[in-house]
Amino acid sequence: MSIYTENPIVFDQPLRLSVEERATPHQVFAELFVDYSLSECRDWLWRIVNTCLTSPDSEFDDADKRSDLLQFADLLEAILEATTIPVRQEKNLT
Repeated sequence: MSIYTENPIVFDQPLRLSVEERATPHQVFAELFVDYSLSECRDWLWRIVNTCLTSPDSEFDDADKRSDLLQFADLLEAILEATTIPVRQEKNLT
């Protein structure tokens, strides 16, 4: 168990977002893509996954854990893709 799953009341809510960011979460997406392109985000995500799966003494030492990591990474990649849509739409409107 990790601190995150042992304390869901604390960790099942946004912790890093300011009040302003909570009110306008699309701005957080836009800020991400100021510094990183979607292709760079994909690259970082899959480098992290690759490192987790190929490192000795990894947390992902059995097939179920590796499968969960890959499924989670796929979902994160879909979220990254989804965040580009409103950012690109906003850029086209301004």
